[in-house]
Formats: sequence, C-alpha cells, structure tokens
Amino acid sequence: MSGKNMGELYISLKRYIRKLTENRIPASIVLLVPSVIIFYLSLGQQVWHNIMTKDMVDYATNTFGNWSIIFLMITPITILIGAYYLIDTIKAKKYFKENIDINSKVMFRRNLEELEKAATKLPDRYWDLLEEKKKKFKL
Repeated sequence: MSGKNMGELYISLKRYIRKLTENRIPASIVLLVPSVIIFYLSLGQQVWHNIMTKDMVDYATNTFGNWSIIFLMITPITILIGAYYLIDTIKAKKYFKENIDINSKVMFRRNLEELEKAATKLPDRYWDLLEEKKKKFKL
C-alpha cells in the first residue's frame, strides 16, 4: 500500500472512531442489552432447566442449539465491555458538568487535564465547551 492510501485509511479510521465516540452511550447499550438477553437464555438452557419454563428452554434450544456453550463464554466479555463503556461515559459526563462551571482560573487549570480526558470520551460539543472556557481564561 502506498503512503497516500495509508494516510487516507488512517483519516477514515480516525473519523469512524470519532463517530463511535459521538454515539458511545447508545453503542454500549446496543452491545449490553442483547448480550444480557443471550447470556440469560444460554444459561437457562445449560444450567437452569428446572427454574425456567419449558417454553423458554425450548426457545433457547431452538434458537442457539449447541452454540449456547460458546455464547456462555463470549457474552460475559461483551457484557463487561458494554457496562464499562456505559459507566465510563456517564462518569465522564458527570465530572465534566460538575467542573466546567468553575469560575476560578486556578481551580480550572488544576482540573484541565481531567476535563480534557473527559471531553475526549464525550461528543464534540463538550470539547467545544472546554475550548470556550479555555479562551475565557486565556489558557
């Protein structure tokens, strides 16, 4: 691959990652919810035969077949990833909202690095708010 193609690939990959960051909460929910449902049905088929209703066990067996053991191994990982990104994004949003309204330049400068980290995990409008605040304090 030539250097020009690699550069274009890098730029398109960077744009794609930015779009994922813009939609981090919905993407993590889309990963988390189906993973929990598939994990529950797979676990029910393999372990909870006596607890689940016959219809649910039959549905899981017809849907997953012998794949339920593989789903039992994969879905905990996807559940952890989805939960991590959801919680991390919510924490970043909360931290950003609490600290962007600081009126002290010294306190703002002290929190600037953490605010920048939080802004990179959030949509672009948060980065724009941070830039406006930096201009206000002439940083």
